[in-house]
Amino acid sequence: MNDPDPLSILAAFGAAEAPDAVPALGGMTLAVAGLILFLLLNAFFVASEFALMKVRGSQLKAGEGVPARTRRKLALARKTVKHVDLYLAACQVGITLSSLALGFLGTFFVVELTAPFLLSVGLGGSASVYGIALAVTFIFFACCQVVFGEFIPKAMAVRHPDKAALATVPLLRFFYTAFKYTGILGLTGGIARFVLKYLLGIDPRSTACTVHSTDELMYLVEESERSRELTRQEAEISRNALELNDMCVKDVMTPRSEVDVMDLTAPFEENWELARKSRHTRFPLVEGDHLDEVKGWVHVKDLLKLVGQDNPDLMSVRRELRVVPDTMPLDSLLTFFLKEHSHFALVVDEFGDSIGLVFLDDVLEQIVGDDIQDEFDQEEMREFVKTGKDTYAVNGAITLFDLADYLPEMDLDCPGVTTLGGYVISRLGYIPEEGEELAIGRYRAVVTGSDGRRITQILLTRLPEEEEE
Repeated sequence: MNDPDPLSILAAFGAAEAPDAVPALGGMTLAVAGLILFLLLNAFFVASEFALMKVRGSQLKAGEGVPARTRRKLALARKTVKHVDLYLAACQVGITLSSLALGFLGTFFVVELTAPFLLSVGLGGSASVYGIALAVTFIFFACCQVVFGEFIPKAMAVRHPDKAALATVPLLRFFYTAFKYTGILGLTGGIARFVLKYLLGIDPRSTACTVHSTDELMYLVEESERSRELTRQEAEISRNALELNDMCVKDVMTPRSEVDVMDLTAPFEENWELARKSRHTRFPLVEGDHLDEVKGWVHVKDLLKLVGQDNPDLMSVRRELRVVPDTMPLDSLLTFFLKEHSHFALVVDEFGDSIGLVFLDDVLEQIVGDDIQDEFDQEEMREFVKTGKDTYAVNGAITLFDLADYLPEMDLDCPGVTTLGGYVISRLGYIPEEGEELAIGRYRAVVTGSDGRRITQILLTRLPEEEEE
């Protein structure tokens, strides 16, 4: 006995059922209306899905002068976005059901229209005719669904997610309620959670993620700058703020060798002269000219109150000096300064020894990107100056972090070292004299300034290709 031909079965099915399919739906007009309806529903659910995934909370905030009706829509959209997983599931169910309905109805509709014509022109038997008709149906409705049900609504929702969300959320919430109480969401969601948890080992509690990593935020800043939503300065400040946690107090502090202090054991006139000549307004108050014996700090305005007194006492105007570890991240340091209403703090190492001071300006400079200078800073050595082609004069105190901003290829890393001068000393094993040089990657570093205890200035010259280390 021969096996039945699949096309013969299809032909028999079409011959028996297809002619009565359209009349059963109420005629040609009703069939066309049904096809358009399911195509629009497919487009609606696609637009809703991408609008929910792309819209940001900041886009759904009501500004000044927004009508009350729009405010209610915004509030409803924000409420929906908070439970985005549930509504995305409703979108997926809606897309699937509308696609199936579109294909089912379209099959009988197109077959009914094309089959008589194909038979009349003599294109083979009924099996061949219905095979061709089904192929035409598949191609036609696939194109319609992809173009009008996927591409166009997706493009509109991605381009204007806030407007798309406001337009689709009310009706989407209706469909969500309908799918929920008919049990469709419960059944499909339960099966999906079972597969995710027990077969794939994935936590099914939340599949949507609106949290961005630092790298993703950096990319968003770059894209916003490229599209001119952010100015160059705004983008630079944003990038620096995102990198603030990558640096710690030790990277930006003023070392103890450069700190001006007021000594309780010295005459008041000597301390007053120091304040008068210094560019600072705040001074640590120590005993014995030793930063480890800090008693507090004084402001130059407080010293003015003591001028002219017979026996001025610095302890009478002292203030408490805050202490921070050298490993504190800069974002935590900024929070500390704001909370304590302080402009500087004493820096200590892991052994409790005082190693320098850190100022609020040091943190702000990392955010702004340029040194914050006043009229007293004009004569200070700039940390990085281009002196010629591939030649740079660099302050020995420049941090390795800042150096990498100027010269990305000089991304140096040395445990326990934060400055370029310290890096050179670490590589050589001793404090070099002026004129000594060292090859660092693609550059030759020549010591052009040294005070015998530290390197003050270095000349970097880019090496030719054959001389690179």
